[in-house]
Amino acid sequence: MNRQEQMKQMIREELQSISSLDERIILKELMEGVFLSLYETNERMYQQLEDRVMNDLAYDVNHYLLKTGLVEQRFLDPTHHFMTVMQKRVV
Repeated sequence: MNRQEQMKQMIREELQSISSLDERIILKELMEGVFLSLYETNERMYQQLEDRVMNDLAYDVNHYLLKTGLVEQRFLDPTHHFMTVMQKRVV
């Protein structure tokens, strides 16, 4: 049973607990007309928000550009923020 069905079931149970028929009718119209539609709208908006967040967090394979290259050790500038040694030469 999904959350919307659980909410409807809870409303039905609460309505059955009211002894006055007039009060039950008024509360039923109020609950189904206002609160249930508000709940459905709220659930839909949360789902849309979750979809937007997940789409923004989606990993894009083409987002990063990785380049490699070789350079002689004497030309390597260790202070450069893009140039780093991947494997030190063992002599």
